[in-house]
Amino acid sequence: MNDNNRLIGIREVMNLTSLSLTFIKRLRREGTFPRAVPLGDRRIGFIEREVCEWIDARIAARAVA
Repeated sequence: MNDNNRLIGIREVMNLTSLSLTFIKRLRREGTFPRAVPLGDRRIGFIEREVCEWIDARIAARAVA
């Protein structure tokens, strides 16, 4: 595994994005947030690079608006 595909937990996603768990779940249902990687029966992870790219896209959209 390389750093580009590092998996992070939901708590770290919340810290990176400053979003609540409820809002992240809503974005996931809408299909507008990076897809989770199933890790076990009740555990998911997210690819850090994809979450950072999602954040960068939000920042870029601000410049256009």
